[in-house]
Amino acid sequence: MPKRIQPLSDSQVESATPRDRDYKLSDGQGLHLLVTKSGGKLWRFQYRFDRKQKLLALGAYPAVPLEQARVLRDQAKEHLAHHVDPGSVKKAEKAAKAQTPLNTFEMVAREWYEKNQSRWSDAPDLLSRLEKDVFPFIGNHQISEITASEVLAVLRRIELRCLNMAHRIRTACDGIFCYAFATKRALFNPVNDLRGALQSKYKKKTRWESVPPAEPKEVQAVLRLIDGYEGSRIVKYALQFAFLVLALPVELRHAKWIDIDFETKRWHVQPERANEGISRIVPLSNQAMAILRNVRPLTEKSEYVFSSARSHTRCISNSAVSAALRVMGFEEELIFGERFRSMARTVLQDIFKVSPHIIAQQLEEKTSRSHKQGYDQAEDLALRHGMMQMWANYLDALRTGAERHAQEDMTA
Repeated sequence: MPKRIQPLSDSQVESATPRDRDYKLSDGQGLHLLVTKSGGKLWRFQYRFDRKQKLLALGAYPAVPLEQARVLRDQAKEHLAHHVDPGSVKKAEKAAKAQTPLNTFEMVAREWYEKNQSRWSDAPDLLSRLEKDVFPFIGNHQISEITASEVLAVLRRIELRCLNMAHRIRTACDGIFCYAFATKRALFNPVNDLRGALQSKYKKKTRWESVPPAEPKEVQAVLRLIDGYEGSRIVKYALQFAFLVLALPVELRHAKWIDIDFETKRWHVQPERANEGISRIVPLSNQAMAILRNVRPLTEKSEYVFSSARSHTRCISNSAVSAALRVMGFEEELIFGERFRSMARTVLQDIFKVSPHIIAQQLEEKTSRSHKQGYDQAEDLALRHGMMQMWANYLDALRTGAERHAQEDMTA
C-alpha cells in the first residue's frame, strides 16, 4: 500500500529555509515545493506522459501561494485526463501570448482559408458564409479561448435556416481549429466535443419500394417555378437539366463539355465524377440537348457545363443549387432525392412499360443482369435513348397540365 503523503500547510511553506543543497517538500498528487539552496521556493508538478517522467513549473512562492499551486496542479491533471500533455499546453499558451493580435478566430480562419481555398470549388461561397454567419459572433474572440458551447450557438443559428449549411460550417470550423492547434495558437479543438450535437443530415436508407413517390403535382409546381426563376441562368439551366437526365448532384455539377457528344446525343460520365467511381453513358433527349445549346454561350470558356458565376475554373456549388430551390420554397430532395427517382421509376415502368432493367441502367442501380447473360450495351443504349425522350416529353406535358393526353398518345 503506497505511503500517504500529508499535505503541506501555509506555515510549512512559509517557514521552509534553505539548506546546503536543494530539497523538496511534497504536497501530494505530484505537487511539491522545491526549496533551493539560494533561498528560492518553486512549485513543481511531477507527472508521466507517454511513459515518460516529466516536470512542470507552476511558479514561485509567494507569487503563487499554496492554494493557487494546487489549482494549477488540478488543471494539469485535467489535461492529462484528456490525453493532453500539460507541458505542451504551457508552451502553446506562451506562444499565444507572444502573438495575441494575430490569434482571433477571424484572423486564423482567413489564414486557413488562404492556404486551402484552391482545394474547393465553392471556396468564395464558404468565405461569404463565414463572414455572414460566424465572424460577427466569434470572429474577434481569441481562438484559444473559444469554447464548444460558443461554436454550437453559432451552428444552431445556421441549423434553423439550413441543416446542410450548418454541417458545412461545422466542418470548416473543425478545419480552422485543427490548423490553429497545429500552429500552436489553440490548445484544443472544441469542435471535437460537438459530435452528434447537430441533427443528422443523412436519413436512414430504405429500399426504394418503401419510399412514396413524389406527386406529379409537386413536380409540376417545381418545373413551372424553375422556368420562371429569375436568378442565375446557369443554375436555372442546371435544374432543368437535372429533371431530364435523372443524374446525381455530384454528376450534374461536375459535368464537363468534353464529356458531351453532340452528334450521338450522349453524356459520358467519367469514373471520377460518377457514383461509386463507375463510368456510364447517359442518353440525352432533344430537350436536354436544347438546354446544353442554351447554356453553352454562357460557360463555353470553362471546362464545366455548369460553371460557377464567380470563376470559370470551378463548377457551380451545391449550395448555389440548394439556395435557388429554397428561394422557390422547395427542398433539394425533391429533385435529387429518392422520392423523385421513385416517381420517375413508377412513370417509366407503369405508364410507358419500360423494362425494369433499362430503368435501373439509367438510374445507376444494381441489376442482376450481367455481361455473361447476353448484356448488349448498344441495344440497351438505344432503348434508354427512347425511354429518356418519352420521359422528357412527359415532363413537358406535365408543365402544361396535359400529361394524361400525353400518356395516352405515347403509349398508344
